[in-house]
Amino acid sequence: FTTETEALNYIKKNNINGKVHKLFNTIGIYSNNYLKIAFQDKVSIKAHNEHISILNKKYRNMLEIRVLNNYLNVINILDVEEYLYGVVPSEMPSSWEKEALKAQAVAARNYAYVNKNIHFNENYDICDTLHCQIYKGVSGEERSTNQAVDETKNILAYYNNEKINAFYYSSNGGYSDDSENVWFGETPYLRAVKDENEEGGKVWTRTFTFNELTNLASNIGNVNKVILESSLITGRVISLELIGEYGEKVLKKEEIRSFFSKSVGGILESRNFKMLNSSSYINELVSPNKENLFFVSSSGKYSLNLDKYNIIKHDKTINNNNYSYIIDKNEKLSDIIIKSKSNNKTLISTISRDSYDTITFSGKGWGHGVGMSQYGANSLAKKGYTYDEILKYYYTGIEVR
Repeated sequence: FTTETEALNYIKKNNINGKVHKLFNTIGIYSNNYLKIAFQDKVSIKAHNEHISILNKKYRNMLEIRVLNNYLNVINILDVEEYLYGVVPSEMPSSWEKEALKAQAVAARNYAYVNKNIHFNENYDICDTLHCQIYKGVSGEERSTNQAVDETKNILAYYNNEKINAFYYSSNGGYSDDSENVWFGETPYLRAVKDENEEGGKVWTRTFTFNELTNLASNIGNVNKVILESSLITGRVISLELIGEYGEKVLKKEEIRSFFSKSVGGILESRNFKMLNSSSYINELVSPNKENLFFVSSSGKYSLNLDKYNIIKHDKTINNNNYSYIIDKNEKLSDIIIKSKSNNKTLISTISRDSYDTITFSGKGWGHGVGMSQYGANSLAKKGYTYDEILKYYYTGIEVR
């Protein structure tokens, strides 16, 4: 019981001869609706010769039930290898290539060890949701993934003899990202990697009206313009700026995705996206796979087929920075800008309310984009890569042992 009133009501209803303090803040074990025994703070349950079932799911070893902030927390107590049996098939399809499953097993093992104290304040090590790693217990286990765990037992990935924080995600759409562009400072083994291996990675579009963006931004008045800056190398968005009547809101890193969490479609699938408008050739124009269509400055390092796309360019110097504007002869694309930023070439595009009613984001990939691509890992496995080679492809300069 979590309150004295609950305890008193139960005693009265069931004619129990007992004292309130023996029931208050305890966990009760019932049989046929009768209280058999009560435990203070926590109780451990272990089944003999079978798995433990709770809420129609089965678990290995032992369950511990604890009282925390007037709630019951159910915690599965088991070793890491048994834990991975329930994680790997929950994070990657069990029908995928064997070496990809083994790479996933090692990445999940690393993640569990490095992040085991992430829920220390809640009195357990790691949760069973997307916040940590999805875990479904015995009910989620598959033979192929159990085998992948067994065949990589105790194997971990290291950088300079330290266990790496092996972040992973679904797909990146062609290029992963550096750690400092997503959450925190630079991590040497979490470097952007060109990835042409993904088969079946997610492709998506999301459309927003300017009124929707105004409601999401909430405190800058009517949003009248959106400015997007992305890397010409990785294709990933660096910043998203909303210009309103009374101010502006600048989004960076993962805030670019999470800002849309309150929209109908929720968080953006990835940061590998571009803004489209009604002009049909804009997406082709900024396609990272056709670098001959790009130019960076008036130096002419990158050429452009002006006749094919019926466009012209204007050069302008602002604060000693060279900008090149791409516009068509009717000046309908004057909102597309490409600029040179030291060695990092970036694309800046803007769309205004007075020109368009909606903004469409066209993207590839699913997830934060740091570390191992799961779709990429499966594609590499199909090409003959072993699990350790897959891990070394996505985590720079590591050892697997």
